Parts: sequence; C-alpha cells; structure tokens
Amino acid sequence: MAATRDPKKLGQDRELQAIATFRARTHYTTYSLAQLLSCAPVWVAKMMDAGILPSWKVPGSKYRRVGHAELKAFLESNPDYWFYLERLEWAEKLAMVANGRVTG
Repeated sequence: MAATRDPKKLGQDRELQAIATFRARTHYTTYSLAQLLSCAPVWVAKMMDAGILPSWKVPGSKYRRVGHAELKAFLESNPDYWFYLERLEWAEKLAMVANGRVTG
C-alpha cells in the first residue's frame, strides 16, 4: 500500500524546491521572475520594457533577462516588495545549505 502524503505538505515541498533554485542563478527569465513575484509574466515584461526593472535582451532574440544583483537592488529600493526580498534572501540561505556551504 502506497503511503499518502498530505497535499499541503507536498505544496510546501515544491515551493521550497522552487525557491531554492532561484539563488543558484546569475540571471532570471521573465517566467522565473513571475514565479518568484507571484504574478503574470506579462506584468514582469511590462516592468522591464518600462525601465522599472533593469533588464537586457538576449542578442538575436526577444527574450529578456534580469541579473541577480539588479533584482536584489530593485527589491531593496522598493519597499512595496519587501515580501519578495525576504523570499529571495531566504532562497539564498536555502541554496547555501543545499550546496553544503552552511552547516548547522
């Protein structure tokens, strides 16, 4: 008989895994930022196009990227996004633990 898992616990595990992958990146796609900020990718793209969120386009394509440092600076300079800054900092700590840089 297969063991059943609590759906709430399973959702938390998935969120932790998703958050832990954010810090491992040096840059973010529109879609990954939308996941992090819990919004639609179109909204992120509009912020990039308006210059609110510093970004660059991949040469020869329509895809955009945002660097980790630029994202963190954007979140720090906008108090309305404090929750997401905490989430990003938490992801950094999780990634350090997952990579064995922190013991305890």
